[in-house]
Formats: sequence, structure tokens, C-alpha cells
Amino acid sequence: MIKRFLLIIVLGLLFSGNGYANELKLNEIINYFNFCKIPSSFGPSCSDDFKPRDYLNGLKITIKENEIHYKDEGNWEYYFTIVEQTKDQIIVSFEDLAIEGNYKARDLFKFKFNKESSAWKLNSIKNVFPNNETKYTPYNEKK
Repeated sequence: MIKRFLLIIVLGLLFSGNGYANELKLNEIINYFNFCKIPSSFGPSCSDDFKPRDYLNGLKITIKENEIHYKDEGNWEYYFTIVEQTKDQIIVSFEDLAIEGNYKARDLFKFKFNKESSAWKLNSIKNVFPNNETKYTPYNEKK
């Protein structure tokens, strides 16, 4: 009887999941958009030689439940925090902070799940700081 009960619990946990089968993983967020096509501190560095993803993956990385933090000792910090999530849309806060100096920006990224390609896509961006925009602007990687 107890074995049957435990089997039912284990199977229930395996098949129930968290309701988000297409979950966007924090450590993969940087793969779903082009850093050189968003407003950020990366802009002046963007060139054929500079690869933002390689740079970020070389930094100290800390992952918490809904947040991933990249830290370049003494220079920059980058935070990605999941603030809202449904099965086909995720809103992520992106904070871009200078440790030395006064650069600070915070944007909200709206990702949507594309069923045709089975992949997450950055759909739109809203600047929260310093511009305090009220509407999302469509993201266009081809700009």
C-alpha cells in the first residue's frame, strides 16, 4: 500500500511540473536577443571583435530563484530578474549598472514563446530608468 502511494506521488510530481513546460531558464536569457541591438552599456563596445555573450559568460555568475547576476569585479554588474511569467510570456527586468561611475539603466524585456520555432523571442522593451517609459517598444534585431 505504501509503495503504491509513493509511486502515485512520484508519478504525479514527474508529470505535473510547474505548469510552464517551455520555461525560459535564467542562464539562457542572454541567448535570446542581440545585446548590440538593445540600449545598454554594451553599445560602445559592440564590434565584430566584441562578443557580449562570451564576455558575460566569463564573469562571476550568481543564480538565485528568479535572478541571475553577472559581475565584472570593479566595473559592471548586470541583473536579469523574472518579474512575471505565464506559459507563453515572460517579463524580465534587466539592470545594467556601473560600479565605478554613474551609468545605471533598468529595462523590462517582454519575451514571448514562439510555438512554430519552439523558442523564446524577445518581443519588446520598456525602459524603466532613466526614461520611465509607459509603453513597450517592439524589439527589432535587424535594426
